[in-house]
Amino acid sequence: MAVAEQCEKPRLKRMLMSVRSKVVEGYTLADGLSEFPHVFDDLYRAMVAAGEKSGHLDQVLNRLADYTEQRQHMRSQITQAMVYPIILVVFAIGIVSVLLGTVVPKILKTFEKTKQVLPWTTEWVMAGSHFVQNYWFISLIAITAIAIGIKHALKQPKIRFWWDERVLHMPGIGKVARGINTARFARTLSILSSSSVPLLEGMRISGDVLINEKLKRRLQMHPIE
Repeated sequence: MAVAEQCEKPRLKRMLMSVRSKVVEGYTLADGLSEFPHVFDDLYRAMVAAGEKSGHLDQVLNRLADYTEQRQHMRSQITQAMVYPIILVVFAIGIVSVLLGTVVPKILKTFEKTKQVLPWTTEWVMAGSHFVQNYWFISLIAITAIAIGIKHALKQPKIRFWWDERVLHMPGIGKVARGINTARFARTLSILSSSSVPLLEGMRISGDVLINEKLKRRLQMHPIE
């Protein structure tokens, strides 16, 4: 009750009050959390259920709090690691656009005056410069549309699986991706095991927290019975 009253977000407050009502009615805390699977996934519910059965719910909740903080910290690190290359790409695109729109046209005028036969690479540069000068707005719309299209495409299961499979084979990136997923699996399984969650159930839940669909599918294809 005290946690719900201290919550500043109305939606979260209503959710906590609903969980409290379930507990007051005689249901377990795990049952109350199961009413909101989009917020409390299998990991949370299994740990809470195990904590209630073993009588160590307070310790389990502390582990969950630490786990949530660690996961948020890891997400923050991943986001920060992605920001730098994104900035570099945007900066590079900006520089190329400025060069094609301002500097290159001045240089190409010199070639045009000499009336020399230009190599195909120079012809491509001229075409790119002309396009940027006259259709820069279309270019901006096209880039934005491509970015949005890629984002939506990766939400499709088949495309996401194909992409995650390619990521695992990328030099450098694949090793990092495997390391991140292995760490998530091991950390989650460790927390579940220390909270008295059965091993088989713990491995199933730990597999669900993987962010690479290829690795997740591989675990699902080889269930442990």
